[in-house]
Amino acid sequence: MRPLLLAFALALAPALAPVPAVAAEVPDSAHRQKALALAQTVQSQEIAVDSSMSVIDGQMVDAMMADPDVKKLEAAHPGAVRAMWEGAKPVMRQQLVTSLPDLWQHLADVYAAHLTDAQIDATTAFFRTPTGHKFLLQMNRRVDVRPMVADATVGEGKIRQQTYESGATAAAVGAIGDMTDAERAEIARFLTTDAGKALGATAPDVTRTGLEWMNRTDTAAQARVGAAMKAALDRFLAQHR
Repeated sequence: MRPLLLAFALALAPALAPVPAVAAEVPDSAHRQKALALAQTVQSQEIAVDSSMSVIDGQMVDAMMADPDVKKLEAAHPGAVRAMWEGAKPVMRQQLVTSLPDLWQHLADVYAAHLTDAQIDATTAFFRTPTGHKFLLQMNRRVDVRPMVADATVGEGKIRQQTYESGATAAAVGAIGDMTDAERAEIARFLTTDAGKALGATAPDVTRTGLEWMNRTDTAAQARVGAAMKAALDRFLAQHR
């Protein structure tokens, strides 16, 4: 079960595969529409934006406090770090909303390149069941973003593959623990189907392309978040002199 979960987690980890794998052939439009529908199911706004922001909101202040300078700022001005994050949060949420259609398109490229029509149909159907949907939500809620933030703030500022894989596996295992016995049995049955195995087999390409996407530098986005944090900090300090 654990190797299956690892492959499954790496194939489904939130917002980790927006760079397409190279397809041997150009999928026809009907096949691509099926792949797009699967992408929109696996990474719906509820999962990719609402749930993700809830997870990040619960962890970001702790992640920021790992920086010694930020820790000093908080010691001198208690509440400043939370204020900075609250200022940045709407900007980050809007960026997620704006980028979601692009995420769907790139996920569709991956699915269209690796899965047959029948495999896509079966996978989409599974994730639209109560069990499949619950598993997606629980896995997303179990992601620990703090190690990834730590990777991104040291050295070359790149998230390591080991961090990526460990986080995805832990999230999947944690999500399985949140399910009932009947739900776990339903997931296990899907993982052993042709569609489940095919989805898990995409994990190496998803890992590679996901890391490439996460480690790209978006200077404009960084500037917007930084400006929002600075404005929030200025307001906080003005109110707490």
